[in-house]
Formats: sequence, C-alpha cells, structure tokens
Amino acid sequence: MSIRPIFPLSALTYAALVCSPPVHAQSSVTLYGVADASVVWQTHADSQGDHAVLVSNGAINHSRFGLIGNEDLGGGTSAFFQLESGFNLQDGTMAAPGTVFDRMAIVGLKGNFGSLSVGNQDTQFYSIMGALDPLTVGDYYDTAWWYATDTFRKPSSVNYTKQFGPFTASLSYAFGGIAGSVARGSQWGSGLTYAQGAFSLAAVYQQTKAAVSGGLQQIFGVASSYKYGDATFYAGYQNNHDNADIGDAQLNVAGAPYGTANVARKDQGAFAGVAWQLTPYVLLREAYYYDDIHDAMKISGNDGVRWAAVSEAEYSFSKRSSVYAQVDYNHTSGAARVQLPYSNNQTEFAVGMRHWF
Repeated sequence: MSIRPIFPLSALTYAALVCSPPVHAQSSVTLYGVADASVVWQTHADSQGDHAVLVSNGAINHSRFGLIGNEDLGGGTSAFFQLESGFNLQDGTMAAPGTVFDRMAIVGLKGNFGSLSVGNQDTQFYSIMGALDPLTVGDYYDTAWWYATDTFRKPSSVNYTKQFGPFTASLSYAFGGIAGSVARGSQWGSGLTYAQGAFSLAAVYQQTKAAVSGGLQQIFGVASSYKYGDATFYAGYQNNHDNADIGDAQLNVAGAPYGTANVARKDQGAFAGVAWQLTPYVLLREAYYYDDIHDAMKISGNDGVRWAAVSEAEYSFSKRSSVYAQVDYNHTSGAARVQLPYSNNQTEFAVGMRHWF
C-alpha cells in the first residue's frame, strides 16, 4: 500500500516520515570491548630450541571491540544486532586480516518466543562447551588448542535459543552456499543446558559437511560446573569423529604429510579445572586438558596424545582492570607431535594486564 502525502514534501522529508519508527520504540547502541596484553617467555620457539620473549595479545582474553544494538518493538519483542572484531594490541593489526568483524556479525529478534539470530556466530560446540571451561577458553594457542577440533565460528548461520525454566535449548544451521549441493559446507547443531543454583550441566551435538571433499565431522560434548563456597569446579568431555579434516587442518603444522587411507580422525578429549576466588581481589585458576587422537592425517594407526596444564593468578584493581600471571605446559606424543613443530613440549610464562570497557 502506498502513502500519498496531502501536502508537497521534499524527498528526504517524505522518506523520514515513511521510515520513522513507532513512537513506542526505544533503541540503544553500546560500544564495548577488552584490551589485554602480556609479556611472554616461551620455550622451544624455533627449530634450534631457542627461547623467545615477546609482547603478545592477552593470555586470558583476546583483545576485541564490538557494538551491540537493541530496539524495543513492543509486546516484549526487540530487534538486536552485534558486531565484534578481534585485534592484536601489541601492534594494532586486525586479528583476521581482511575481515572486519571476525568474531561476531549478527542481526536478530528476541522475545517470549526465544532468540533468533542470523550471521557469523559461534558454533554450538564452541559456545556451549566454552561457557563451562575453567579458563572460559584461554587466548593463547597453547591454552585454547582443545577447542580447535571444532571451527570456533561459522558464517551464514541461523541460531535459535529458547529458555524453559532451568533448561536452555539451542538449534543452529549454517548454509554451505555451494552451487549444486545443499549439504556441502553446511553445519547443524543442537544443545541443551541445565542451570539450577550452584550446578550446571550441558550437552551438545554438531555435524559439519566439508565443502570440498564432502566428508562429515560429527562431534559430541558434555560439560558441567559446580560452585562450592568460593570455588567453582569444571569438567568436560568430547568425542570427535572427523572425516572433514577440521581438526587436522586447525591443529597440525602447515605442510604436515597426509596419507591416502579412507579413515576419519577420532578424538577422545577431556578437561577439568577449578576457579577459586581466594579474596575479593584475587582469583586463581587451574586447568588440565587431554586429547587421545586416532587415525590422524588420513593415516590408519597414526595415533597420539596431547595434554596441557595451565595455572593463572589474577588480581583485580576494580571490576574493569586487573593484572595477572600465567604459566602453561604442553606435551605431545605420536601423531600429536605435528601440533608443536619444534619439540614434544613447550612452556610459556606470561604477565599481563587486562581492561574492560
């Protein structure tokens, strides 16, 4: 239906009247982010076994900035968007060169029906498992590698979330966008979280179809947390059956030799940890990650193990600003050796500062 003005109006005035939101609508846009930088001492930093000292992005959080927008549409429904970009504080470069909003780029609706979002967003596995991680997923590769069996984020995805009392259910589907095939490059996942009092429990299943080979990855995870006094305990498990080469591509050193066997990589991984609020200002974290790998790089019987231990201590000056120290140790054997190129082990010690805005 067209709108015919009674009096002559300029094109700009007419467009403003037609496009103006209802008077009840209220909107807001918020800029947020975190700046986190650290000085790191790292062993086995090159093929000669030399150590390295460098300034890096934060050990706890990757530096980022973002925008969140919300508009009240009435009746308990609102429209929203979120744009988030990672950057390297040590040199000012973008975390993903050529991509502005690498961490999040979504638009959606939320209300009594739940929340529906479309765009580039976290996968079901990463979102659900990461929320119950003792480090909330560390920033360094040596503290976040356990999640690299997944793709972290997936573009062109649709995500639906709905809360039912203590339960939260979520579903997602990502379009492959490949001509001639609906399945190739696609991903779907589902998750269920229960949170009541001091206890949380979550389970997630996700499968991804490779864009080129058409191989299928199926990954399942379960995780929990329990708060007791000033300490919160965490545990999680994943079972990954990967014929889409996701884990190999993300974890292994570039150029690692691939075999020709028609086998799928299999991971049986677990984590455990604790976060202890020692004082109102001091937070201590301990985390342990383990992965048992089979048939890596399309080679039957190419098995290995990787494990990592992480300790953190953080002192908060305020709710926004803190300093911290972290030490992590990684060890690999067998097929996992290609994940650390220069040795079967690596140690990192870091001190840093973090500020939220």
